[in-house]
Amino acid sequence: MNLRNICDMRKIFFLALAIFCVGIVCGQNTRPMVAVMPTVGDVDDDINGAVQDALELGVQKSKQYGLVARGPAFQQALSEMTFQASGAVDDSQMAEFGRAVSADYVCYANIRAVANTFSISYRLINVETLEIPKVNMKSSSNRVDDFITMLDEISDDLFSNIADRRAEEEQRMIVERTSAEERERAARIEWENLKNTDNVDALQNFINQYPGTMAIQSASERLADEKEWNSTMRSYSINAYERYMMGTSAKYLEEAKNWLEMAYLKIAKDAAFTADFQKIDQMYDNCLLLAPYGRTMDDIKTIRCNAYYDEAMKLSKSKNVADLRKANEYLNIAKGTCQARKNIDSQIAKNDKQIRKAR
Repeated sequence: MNLRNICDMRKIFFLALAIFCVGIVCGQNTRPMVAVMPTVGDVDDDINGAVQDALELGVQKSKQYGLVARGPAFQQALSEMTFQASGAVDDSQMAEFGRAVSADYVCYANIRAVANTFSISYRLINVETLEIPKVNMKSSSNRVDDFITMLDEISDDLFSNIADRRAEEEQRMIVERTSAEERERAARIEWENLKNTDNVDALQNFINQYPGTMAIQSASERLADEKEWNSTMRSYSINAYERYMMGTSAKYLEEAKNWLEMAYLKIAKDAAFTADFQKIDQMYDNCLLLAPYGRTMDDIKTIRCNAYYDEAMKLSKSKNVADLRKANEYLNIAKGTCQARKNIDSQIAKNDKQIRKAR
């Protein structure tokens, strides 16, 4: 291969490159950019240049990638690089060069001539990840036709490889997206059947089967609520039921409320037999907070008033001023709602009269 042939070959490459560049500028920014570094090797500069030209043409022919032009920024970044004595560069230098020229990939080739054979080693590096999607070497005779054929094979090997990887990635993303949509639909249907269940195992299986779907949060809350309710029923204590009612997603809120009302009422009844007014008042206040209206509130209010009234009537028989004053205190408490309400005011008057006499 003589110098004239190489010069003619470079003219052909430059002409083809110019044709491919027309009409691609507008869409270039939407495609991954490839920077082709100058080829190095122990051959004539025109041969090195022909290899670089061929690789740049391969980028354009792929129609998948944009070519970083050899403009001022390209030349500036190149001048700042530190080459080894052989002219070679390492991967980190290639990535640094790529970042400087805003490339996504950097292509680099090294050519050697031995006897009548050319050998070209080449590699491609992802600037961001330093991944090397392609590294290879090809050889040809020193005949021009063979040399051009080898350059075409190298271009195809380099840039169709990227295209294949990109297509595979896009296909993988489509499959994953489709799979995710199908899982979301299946989870939605399954959740419609499960959202009212009290089966803890079924809820746990749903969570294990459909992680990351939109229904997972609701399912997790329902599972936690079922576990808490089961624990509450096993404890069967006022504290457990009160704690359950403080939950944010209590499905059994009404059931817990009804249970507590009955519990408060029973405790108040038992306390009335022993005249434990502190316990009666505590249950009255609890019920007032829990259910201020309804049958249970009326019942516990009546229990409270009757208990205070009965105790007041006992104290009213005493001649002790302290007992009479305590009796009137209790009668005023009972005055709200009591079967014997009509007697309260007259009894308070009688007690007041006894208190005045005792002075």
